[in-house]
Amino acid sequence: MARASIFLAAFASALLASDAFQRAVPLPGRRLPPRSALGSAAGGTGTRVSIVYCTGCRWGLRSSYLAQELLTTFGDTLGGVTLIPSRPPLPGGVFLVTLDGETLWDRGLEGGFPETKQLKQRVRDRSDPGRDLGHSDVGGNAGTGTAASAGAEGCEDCPPSGGAGPGIPSEAGTPGVPHLTLSYCAESRWLSRAAWLAQETFLDLPEEVNAVTLEPIRSPAPAGSFTATLDGRVLWDRTSEGRHVEAEQLVRLIREGMAPQGDAREAGNGLDGDAMGDMDDDEAAEMRSFFGVM
Repeated sequence: MARASIFLAAFASALLASDAFQRAVPLPGRRLPPRSALGSAAGGTGTRVSIVYCTGCRWGLRSSYLAQELLTTFGDTLGGVTLIPSRPPLPGGVFLVTLDGETLWDRGLEGGFPETKQLKQRVRDRSDPGRDLGHSDVGGNAGTGTAASAGAEGCEDCPPSGGAGPGIPSEAGTPGVPHLTLSYCAESRWLSRAAWLAQETFLDLPEEVNAVTLEPIRSPAPAGSFTATLDGRVLWDRTSEGRHVEAEQLVRLIREGMAPQGDAREAGNGLDGDAMGDMDDDEAAEMRSFFGVM
């Protein structure tokens, strides 16, 4: 009788812990992962771009803008654009763009930032040489353009270092963990929403998140998809949840996803700490307007 009780207790424990049971019989107070937690959203295949930027120089918005420009122009071919903050002890003034691990632009070598059309030309030349860029092709070959001046918008807080130095290895464009991926339906034009959530994440978790990828979801994947995954684990699926995730919710889910088992840290509402210390209300409103999110 005792052995039977032990067996039944062990069986019940295993059953309660199983994914199948948890999906069929939700436990009180437990937020269940959506069915898509078995893998990332469909799509995301193709050429990938990484943008590494100096956080001390506050080049996050510049990087986000370029990411959106690339995804708007190459939305049918790019697999995604990853934003990677470069923090101390790495050198200041870093601004590096790579495509599938190959350097496209290094501020330290080029002497400045790329103009949007220059960067588009270089992406086109490496990934889709036959593509017509329209007005972005005006001005000649990508290699003959003039870099945007680095002096006018140089590093604000980092010590002068002559840009990024004598070249940054392209391996710097490889995202580390924790790595957030925001997969959005390209047909629904939710790129701006994904970019806004990326910036909110970096603002509220300035030292924790090491990379955010903006990843378009294209046909044949179902329209209306929007997922947030952290290191391959789905945090939010619009299809399962029935709505978009709010920025505060996403930050809380990221904190919970990074916390070890049993960690009693308060996830917070995304507004605590010093993350917003460098941005006043007017600047925050301006940023939201920039991304088209009120």
